[in-house]
Amino acid sequence: MSTASKARYDLNGDAWRGSAEGQSAVLRGPGYLYRAGHVLVEGEQWFTSTTVGRLREVSATPHEELTASFSQSGLPVMAFQVPDGVHVPTLVDRLRQHKDGESTPNVGPNHVFTGEYEYDGGPESDPEPAPAGNENPGAEPYGPARIAILDTGFDQAVKHLHPGLAERLEHDGIEDPLAGDGHLAHEAGHGTFIAGIVMKLAPELRIRQVRVLDPAGVGDDASIAAGLSLAREAVLNLSLGGYTHGGRPPVALAAALAQLDDSVAVVAAAGNNASPEPFWPAAFKRVVAVGALDTTGDEPVRASFSNYGHWVDVYAPGTHVHSMYLDGSYMEADRHLAHLKGWAHWSGTSFATPHVAAEIARRVREGVTARHAAHQVLGAAKWLRGVGPVVIPG
Repeated sequence: MSTASKARYDLNGDAWRGSAEGQSAVLRGPGYLYRAGHVLVEGEQWFTSTTVGRLREVSATPHEELTASFSQSGLPVMAFQVPDGVHVPTLVDRLRQHKDGESTPNVGPNHVFTGEYEYDGGPESDPEPAPAGNENPGAEPYGPARIAILDTGFDQAVKHLHPGLAERLEHDGIEDPLAGDGHLAHEAGHGTFIAGIVMKLAPELRIRQVRVLDPAGVGDDASIAAGLSLAREAVLNLSLGGYTHGGRPPVALAAALAQLDDSVAVVAAAGNNASPEPFWPAAFKRVVAVGALDTTGDEPVRASFSNYGHWVDVYAPGTHVHSMYLDGSYMEADRHLAHLKGWAHWSGTSFATPHVAAEIARRVREGVTARHAAHQVLGAAKWLRGVGPVVIPG
């Protein structure tokens, strides 16, 4: 069993302390998070605006690493690094202004998206220890991976903890799930938990686990867009998200979604702020936005924490969900040390999302694309008064 304290972020003040080594610090905007010093610009509008001149006025320089990453992913996005002391939200407001006859440039911060429950949009609670579930799902996986989970990375202990899940998983690298002092990092098991839900609901599927969040549950517009471009599966599950500057679509994710094949279905969490404010990437029209149901009572109701509104397409079970987790000690928000032994209960729209994604993926077959399957699932959803369309698999 692992031992030491999970990575937490200090949300008092402007800075989010605790960014991964080699990454720009995470700062607070008014209602959203962003990387310090990063500005993203849609490349196709580059020569038709005054954006370059305004960036030069503040001594901004091309961010070579991020721009190269966008280029490798085929995304028409450029990244810039602005000097310390330049307030990115204020600069973005200036850049978005336009002169008569010019298009408003598509420019924004490198927004940070997260599963961190201490910031609006992540799991509604800490994972709670739970009894072991069924490790034999009663079906053999077949064919290539058809669903990709863009989330935290793969922990090699899963091979021994959950061999049935491990034989269904393909992944892009090994991730250390421990924080600096040895306890499980705050979201180290997030991707594993979601993969376990998919396996339970659709054991015939193979699953690709694509790392776009660090073990603390933190990623950004640039890294998630790159993962989206490289996932290459029929159904993409994004149990993550956040809010944005001015409520506008995040620049890199918009570009990545626009380049996806039309047959691909993207399913994303609606967020856990009990708010109707659009939450990205779920709020894109291209994406199936999933809110959470509370199915623990006599009748299902919308979970008290779930976001809602016209942009949420469907609701699915997201309260006290049971699934596979990691083995280790976990420091909860109240400083109580919990010991998790491979299984957990967890709540959040993150865990409602794979209920819908798995149902879509299991319907994909010859002659039925994932987008068609998504329309089938949404079309078959039951209408729950006071909530909207709901999907409760099984």
